[in-house]
Amino acid sequence: MNPTNLNIIRRPWSLAALNKMQVTLIFYANLFRITPDTEVLFKNDLTSQATKLMDTLTFIVDHLDEPEALLPAARDLELQEVTIKLHVKTLCRKLNTKNRTHAAIMAKEAGLF
Repeated sequence: MNPTNLNIIRRPWSLAALNKMQVTLIFYANLFRITPDTEVLFKNDLTSQATKLMDTLTFIVDHLDEPEALLPAARDLELQEVTIKLHVKTLCRKLNTKNRTHAAIMAKEAGLF
Protein backbone atom coordinates (compact mmCIF):
# COMPACT_ATOMS: atom_id res chain seq x y z
CA MET A 1 0.00 0.00 0.00
CA ASN A 2 1.47 3.32 -1.01
CA PRO A 3 1.74 6.37 1.29
CA THR A 4 -1.19 8.15 -0.37
CA ASN A 5 -3.52 5.20 0.24
CA LEU A 6 -2.25 4.86 3.81
CA ASN A 7 -3.04 8.54 4.40
CA ILE A 8 -6.54 8.12 2.90
CA ILE A 9 -7.25 5.50 5.56
CA ARG A 10 -5.24 6.80 8.51
CA ARG A 11 -6.34 10.44 8.51
CA PRO A 12 -10.06 9.81 9.01
CA TRP A 13 -9.31 6.87 11.28
CA SER A 14 -7.35 9.12 13.65
CA LEU A 15 -10.50 11.23 14.01
CA ALA A 16 -12.69 8.17 14.50
CA ALA A 17 -10.36 6.86 17.19
CA LEU A 18 -10.97 10.01 19.25
CA ASN A 19 -14.66 9.06 19.59
CA LYS A 20 -14.43 5.28 19.84
CA MET A 21 -17.76 4.56 21.49
CA GLN A 22 -19.74 6.95 19.31
CA VAL A 23 -18.12 5.56 16.16
CA THR A 24 -18.82 1.95 17.09
CA LEU A 25 -22.42 2.68 18.02
CA ILE A 26 -22.89 4.35 14.63
CA PHE A 27 -21.14 1.40 12.96
CA TYR A 28 -23.42 -1.15 14.65
CA ALA A 29 -26.55 0.93 13.97
CA ASN A 30 -25.62 1.05 10.29
CA LEU A 31 -24.71 -2.64 10.26
CA PHE A 32 -28.07 -3.60 11.77
CA ARG A 33 -29.89 -1.25 9.38
CA ILE A 34 -28.13 -2.69 6.32
CA THR A 35 -28.23 -6.32 7.47
CA PRO A 36 -30.89 -6.70 10.19
CA ASP A 37 -30.24 -10.44 10.50
CA THR A 38 -26.85 -9.73 12.08
CA GLU A 39 -28.35 -8.07 15.16
CA VAL A 40 -29.11 -11.45 16.78
CA LEU A 41 -25.35 -12.12 16.82
CA PHE A 42 -24.92 -9.26 19.31
CA LYS A 43 -27.37 -10.09 22.09
CA ASN A 44 -25.21 -8.75 24.91
CA ASP A 45 -24.11 -5.21 25.73
CA LEU A 46 -22.17 -3.78 22.79
CA THR A 47 -19.67 -1.92 25.00
CA SER A 48 -17.21 -4.81 25.25
CA GLN A 49 -17.64 -5.73 21.58
CA ALA A 50 -17.22 -2.09 20.57
CA THR A 51 -13.96 -1.81 22.50
CA LYS A 52 -12.60 -4.99 20.90
CA LEU A 53 -13.64 -3.81 17.45
CA MET A 54 -11.97 -0.41 17.80
CA ASP A 55 -8.80 -1.88 19.33
CA THR A 56 -8.55 -4.42 16.51
CA LEU A 57 -9.22 -1.89 13.77
CA THR A 58 -6.76 0.57 15.29
CA PHE A 59 -4.07 -2.11 15.36
CA ILE A 60 -4.79 -2.98 11.72
CA VAL A 61 -4.75 0.65 10.56
CA ASP A 62 -1.57 1.33 12.52
CA HIS A 63 0.15 -1.62 10.82
CA LEU A 64 -1.20 -1.46 7.25
CA ASP A 65 2.31 -0.80 6.01
CA GLU A 66 3.69 -3.68 8.11
CA PRO A 67 1.90 -6.84 6.99
CA GLU A 68 4.48 -8.88 8.88
CA ALA A 69 3.03 -7.39 12.08
CA LEU A 70 -0.53 -8.28 11.10
CA LEU A 71 0.11 -11.95 10.37
CA PRO A 72 1.19 -12.92 13.92
CA ALA A 73 -1.89 -11.16 15.29
CA ALA A 74 -4.05 -13.08 12.84
CA ARG A 75 -2.35 -16.31 13.89
CA ASP A 76 -3.12 -15.47 17.51
CA LEU A 77 -6.76 -15.36 16.45
CA GLU A 78 -6.19 -18.74 14.76
CA LEU A 79 -6.66 -17.21 11.34
CA GLN A 80 -4.45 -18.17 8.45
CA GLU A 81 -3.27 -15.72 5.83
CA VAL A 82 -5.27 -17.55 3.17
CA THR A 83 -8.41 -17.17 5.32
CA ILE A 84 -7.87 -13.45 5.73
CA LYS A 85 -7.28 -13.00 2.01
CA LEU A 86 -10.44 -14.98 1.28
CA HIS A 87 -12.50 -12.82 3.67
CA VAL A 88 -11.12 -9.62 2.16
CA LYS A 89 -11.79 -10.90 -1.36
CA THR A 90 -15.33 -11.94 -0.40
CA LEU A 91 -15.99 -8.59 1.26
CA CYS A 92 -14.71 -6.70 -1.77
CA ARG A 93 -16.86 -8.82 -4.08
CA LYS A 94 -19.98 -8.24 -1.96
CA LEU A 95 -19.28 -4.51 -1.84
CA ASN A 96 -18.52 -4.50 -5.56
CA THR A 97 -15.15 -2.88 -4.88
CA LYS A 98 -11.82 -3.38 -6.62
CA ASN A 99 -9.66 -3.84 -3.52
CA ARG A 100 -9.48 -3.24 0.24
CA THR A 101 -8.59 0.43 -0.16
CA HIS A 102 -11.64 0.97 -2.35
CA ALA A 103 -13.74 -0.91 0.24
CA ALA A 104 -12.42 1.30 3.05
CA ILE A 105 -13.18 4.46 1.09
CA MET A 106 -16.66 3.16 0.32
CA ALA A 107 -17.26 2.34 4.02
CA LYS A 108 -16.16 5.84 5.01
CA GLU A 109 -18.45 7.41 2.42
CA ALA A 110 -21.33 5.26 3.72
CA GLY A 111 -20.74 6.65 7.22
CA LEU A 112 -19.55 3.37 8.75
CA PHE A 113 -16.60 5.25 10.28
